[in-house]
Amino acid sequence: MIVHDQLIHAIEQETGLTHGTDFLVAHPLGKDGKQCGDAYLFRWINQEVPQPDIELMKARYHECHCDTFAAKVAREKRDFLLAQTDWTQNADVPALVKEKYTAYRQTLRDLTSQAGFPTSIDWPVSPQ
Repeated sequence: MIVHDQLIHAIEQETGLTHGTDFLVAHPLGKDGKQCGDAYLFRWINQEVPQPDIELMKARYHECHCDTFAAKVAREKRDFLLAQTDWTQNADVPALVKEKYTAYRQTLRDLTSQAGFPTSIDWPVSPQ
């Protein structure tokens, strides 16, 4: 099954267009509120670029966009974790706390250099 964000990623990578502006993707929901089938193209808005074949977009995702999507998701998680610890670098934070979080934040920034990135990531544990 191709999920909503994966199909969006494939279309954006293949066409250079933007979801929400140039096209809309949707997906069926089960009674539990979770996606229960393949994502699909709900509406093609862009008038300059022809609508792509969605089956081809799904295939292209699996052929060549899995890693770029995984990298995008990992970077979004990393950025979220960094944002949660921005406060630790303020001037009024005790030096001991700042030092612990400085190392943690640097490890987060270095995630993209890990050998297994983006499919196998050794996420650091946040200091307490």
